[in-house]
Amino acid sequence: KIHGITSCIHAAAVSNEAYAQPDPAAAIATNIWSTATLLETARIQNWDRFILVSTGSVFEKRAWKGAPISEDATPEPGNVYSTTKAAAEMLCRLYRTEYELSASVVRLSWVFGPPVTSQDPTRGPIPSFIIRALRGESIREGGADFAASFTFVEDVANGLLAAVSAPELPSPVYHLGHGINFSLSDVADAICKTIPEAVIDLTPGTEPWTQFTAMRDPLAVQNMREDVGFEPAYPLEKGIAAYIQWFRDNPDMWAEDRPIP
Repeated sequence: KIHGITSCIHAAAVSNEAYAQPDPAAAIATNIWSTATLLETARIQNWDRFILVSTGSVFEKRAWKGAPISEDATPEPGNVYSTTKAAAEMLCRLYRTEYELSASVVRLSWVFGPPVTSQDPTRGPIPSFIIRALRGESIREGGADFAASFTFVEDVANGLLAAVSAPELPSPVYHLGHGINFSLSDVADAICKTIPEAVIDLTPGTEPWTQFTAMRDPLAVQNMREDVGFEPAYPLEKGIAAYIQWFRDNPDMWAEDRPIP
């Protein structure tokens, strides 16, 4: 009340299984209890809107079905991270139905873009591929068939702002993205269009990426389109080009003597 807060986009989290699995208590405290605390604050102070930023990882154990995952599909968590996020989603639904709080979940998938410069595989292939391509390193590895709903960070920011400011959010769950998956071959092609001298030779298969996460169907985005009127502005090629330009504008972020975060 002192600061005039009327809405919240809750994105703070232990952000993937690599960090959640070694310390489940910390993941539970951060991903579940912090959500409960903020939801209770929203209830007491009668906030206008509460957005829980969640993840497609809540479908960790869902079998590949070859069709987009609808917003009303039942989550199937399969590890510490996905379980904590699914639990946080349940709390959001509870406050929505029990206390009539305008609370909705917005699930994201494989966000890329500045300022992430980590080559940690759990952060996905895009920053690693771009950094190595800019350094003039040849990329020869497997994983050409791995596919995911890669989403540029500016689309994520704009989509979340659109959701929190929408006049109404009639749905408890929204998916933010393109509604399709992109393969690593697509990623490689997009990088090579902006960095023509890049050498990216990927062999068939999904590893090493499926060692860190399950490959899943894309998230359906119908609710975001119909209720919020939001469409991403950055297709894969445009998002990667913008990310590469950011790296070029910040050469210290990919310098060869820079330690890998």
